Amino acid sequence: MKTELNDIVYKDPFPARIGCTEWHNLFGNIPDEFIDHYRYYRHCGKNEWNTYLYPPTTFLIYGSRYLRKLKFDNSLASLRLWGFMMNESERLFRAKQSGMKIIANMGDLGAIPPLIFSFKDTIPFYPDCYWWTPFLNESTVLFEEAERLGIGEDCCFVRAALGAYSKLAYFPEPDLGIVATGASCNDMNSVMQSINRLDFNMHWFEIPHRRDPGIYDSDLKNNERDLHRMDYQPHLKTFVIEEMHNLISRLEEVTGQKYEPDALVGTIKKINKLRGLVYEIRDIAFSAVLCPIPALELMNLEFITLSAYSDLDEAIDIAQHLKDTVRERVKNGKGISDNDAARVIWITPPADPILLNYLEDLGGRLVGTEFVINQSLRLLDSNPDPLVSLSDGLLNASLIGTTRSRTKLILRQIEKYDAEGIIISNIFASSHCSFETTLIKEFIRENYNIPILSFDVVAPGKKIQQSQILNRMTAFIETIKEKKRS
Repeated sequence: MKTELNDIVYKDPFPARIGCTEWHNLFGNIPDEFIDHYRYYRHCGKNEWNTYLYPPTTFLIYGSRYLRKLKFDNSLASLRLWGFMMNESERLFRAKQSGMKIIANMGDLGAIPPLIFSFKDTIPFYPDCYWWTPFLNESTVLFEEAERLGIGEDCCFVRAALGAYSKLAYFPEPDLGIVATGASCNDMNSVMQSINRLDFNMHWFEIPHRRDPGIYDSDLKNNERDLHRMDYQPHLKTFVIEEMHNLISRLEEVTGQKYEPDALVGTIKKINKLRGLVYEIRDIAFSAVLCPIPALELMNLEFITLSAYSDLDEAIDIAQHLKDTVRERVKNGKGISDNDAARVIWITPPADPILLNYLEDLGGRLVGTEFVINQSLRLLDSNPDPLVSLSDGLLNASLIGTTRSRTKLILRQIEKYDAEGIIISNIFASSHCSFETTLIKEFIRENYNIPILSFDVVAPGKKIQQSQILNRMTAFIETIKEKKRS
């Protein structure tokens, strides 16, 4: 793809997955004008500190040593995404220094940030997502700190958030922590209670259990957006709206601002712009004959819908760049996979990013996901009261209802994208994994005779166990390809 900036043109090389050193060498071809142009918090003007377009080797030097083992998409748009994502910790400290309010969201996974963004100079972020940090840094420091505070290996990798909160070296002290309780992850609930004991400013937001009155069978031909639609009892919306009003009072107190419904309406339009772009990229990528963008970049993109990596406007611009790149690759018949790649849906995000690299190394490709963030993928409905829209969005969450309703999200994608296999990456000690995996397998097999592989993601540094996962994935992909040949 050609990217133009003030009559300066950068042309992407032929699509490929490349290593850290290759990206470092390729980075030398990017004009300085692009590096200077791509900035976060643009409302702060041009400063020496708010650029983010760097090669992966820069973040490797900063401590993310695992990057040297990964493979990356070689497009400029994907590099923007990586730089933007890896820069978030620095961005949060800059926001704090600039007088913005920093709000930590925990456990709601994308439902509340639209409300936070509607308050001027107020930035949401997710400590939950620091569960990747021990892998990227090849360090157990955050896990060790969490264990010192009473949360050990009997809790899933989200315990890293407790270590990060305790050290306050990965993000500044939040002005407020919004804590999802009720129908939320048991492990994250334990972590949040431990964070609360550290005496930070916290607000508890209760999420009701969704007792499904019936599984919503949408007509995908008439409205493909309903691929991510869940059904719920109407009275639950009233409860969530009341919780939203309680949260608004707390946000007004912290920010010194009054809640403005019109500002939230405007923010929802931006949120829908971002979610719509992500939806279209996923749909183009999963439907294409040749996979136009690797699985790891697709996961990074999907998680941008949670809190826009703390900068909504720049996130939208990056997603648009990625959409243009993917669309042009498909138009020109270019991709990073063979046309006989095994078509796989991945369930539950792998904390270890190299596992998505393995999928493509072994001859597979991603054609669907259920990364437990369904609530952040759906467009928010238009409604005179924007809190109604936010509440509906929250009630479409993956993990607050039945396992059968979550499985329905997977079944729709199997049908839509002709999936040939399912991978479920569990996390040892994660409550929803131990309870749901067997049921998900059973519900899928009620409808499709399709190979399913499940395994526990291992903690950083356990090379023998990780090699066993690679062996199992190798056999799994070969099983799919043999089935296609027969």
